[in-house]
Amino acid sequence: MKKILFIIPFILLLTACGELQLEGTVSIDKQPETGGTTNPSGGGGSTTNPGGDGGSTTNPGGDGDGGSTSTEPGVIDMSKFNPKTDLFPKELLYGRSLLTDEEEIKAYDFIMESFIHYKVTPENEANVQIILDFEAGGINVTEEQVVKIYDYVTSDDPRIMMLTSTVVPRKSSNANDIYGAKSKTKAKLAYFDSFFKGMAIKQNIETYYLPHLDEMDINVKDILSVIKDDMTEAQKVRAVYDKFLSTVSYGEKNSRGSGNIRGAFLNMLQPTDPPIRFVVCQGYAQGLNYLLKRVGIQSIMIVGEGLASPGNPSRANHAWNKVKIDGKWYILDGTHDDAMIWYSTTCKHDYFLKSDNDEIIKTTRVEGVMVDGSKGGYGVFPPANESMDISLTEYNK
Repeated sequence: MKKILFIIPFILLLTACGELQLEGTVSIDKQPETGGTTNPSGGGGSTTNPGGDGGSTTNPGGDGDGGSTSTEPGVIDMSKFNPKTDLFPKELLYGRSLLTDEEEIKAYDFIMESFIHYKVTPENEANVQIILDFEAGGINVTEEQVVKIYDYVTSDDPRIMMLTSTVVPRKSSNANDIYGAKSKTKAKLAYFDSFFKGMAIKQNIETYYLPHLDEMDINVKDILSVIKDDMTEAQKVRAVYDKFLSTVSYGEKNSRGSGNIRGAFLNMLQPTDPPIRFVVCQGYAQGLNYLLKRVGIQSIMIVGEGLASPGNPSRANHAWNKVKIDGKWYILDGTHDDAMIWYSTTCKHDYFLKSDNDEIIKTTRVEGVMVDGSKGGYGVFPPANESMDISLTEYNK
């Protein structure tokens, strides 16, 4: 298992990732009583208008729900989801669900929309950072709150870290002028570097981000083609799990981002036979997190201490998932079920839909605590109180 470098408690940078790494000011008006949110642009000044039409407007996606609709209680239709423009529905955003303070929720929505709906304009096309203006938007949060909220945003939606390399928001363009994780100072401006530090946002978005999303979506849709309308949630999770693990293998060779969704879904730099994409534990976890959200199922990535590999008693920093099926949470570990064998196109189910108390889980990992004792993850994780009978995940029609 490749070691994971933790810079702050939640945003992870794998040492193996060679790709990790938006100046316009963005603000929003105070949100209306109905709960609609404005869709900010990245204009050269402080603006609230998402489309450049001269006024503040609410997001036409229905409070940021993009192309998703509810077909029946508890079911989210993601069939029309556009990864270049749509926000994931609130119901799928675990970090957002942890927020109870209205100002924190406003800040969360502001940050999320500022990135996913970033608009290149003549005024900002040469800028190498996005600057969010909380004060101009009337959002009253502290630096400490912004650090936590930004962690939640980047964890809830893996696309964010395709746009920025920033781990801790900054108060200015000075690289050392970071927000204080314990600071009660009111947040005003927050600076975020482009994914490729020093590259203009226009170039990053037009040359990398949008083309990458298009390329990734071809492979994502291929994986999701296994989903059938009459599947239960458990059957959908099993179908996605098995199909995804048949397309990836453990490692970094030839990868375009072994620890993130680029590596999970972008084609290899050099074609392989079979066409396998290489990822490490965080790439598995981020990939599954994204795929399950794309089928309307809530999922989160868990980080902590785990076995370096199945059967290996040594410990390493590790990443895996929890998924919510019919209101209950279960554990998934795609890395260990893929057996960490190069070019493997099959998977096991030893770590599939397990509980916190399963022997194979409680003896092999510590949730939210890294090898060096530091904390990682949301801080509050949903309990997985029971395992699922794997026969309930089989689809034989």
